[in-house]
Amino acid sequence: MPRPTLFDHPKFHRLVHILALPEPYVLGHLEYLWRVGYASGNPFIGDSLDVEIAAKWKGERGVFTRALIEVRLLDEISADQFSIHDLHDNAPDYVRSRARQEAHRKRLKLASLEHKQATLEQIAVLSRNGHVTVTDESCDNNPSPAPAPAPRKRKGQSQTQDQKPPTAPKSARRDSLASSANPQKGSDTWHRLTS
Repeated sequence: MPRPTLFDHPKFHRLVHILALPEPYVLGHLEYLWRVGYASGNPFIGDSLDVEIAAKWKGERGVFTRALIEVRLLDEISADQFSIHDLHDNAPDYVRSRARQEAHRKRLKLASLEHKQATLEQIAVLSRNGHVTVTDESCDNNPSPAPAPAPRKRKGQSQTQDQKPPTAPKSARRDSLASSANPQKGSDTWHRLTS
């Protein structure tokens, strides 16, 4: 047997009859209303005006909200405050999955806050007993120091010059070239050249 849909549901047929509108119009209003609940993951809509704005209702004010309550597609949770009836039971899978993830995230956050509170209470007990002194310095609120700055480049120095190994000044190189070209008597070079 096929799964029943909204088109076969008695609540939908009753709503169509009460509003005296074509089925596609009523379906569109319901889809807009449910879209708000799906987006927030929350069945709460607000007051009657919020319900009709969410559903894009352009008819007489209050008629759509009263009809939804009558067919039990909308729940009145307090005086003029409404929520979508069984939103999570009838919502698409992605909405239910997101609601589960959000609930899990809230549980983790609550557990983290409870852990922090317990730690602070332990520190307070220890400090009252004289075991721990809590000061501003002991709270790790100070930022860590910045790394040392890189050495500055001298004017006119390029990237490739930084990577070359240091060389002797030009005058010293000229002297060494001259001495190897004109060996002096008594030097090792002179002995090799003359032997």
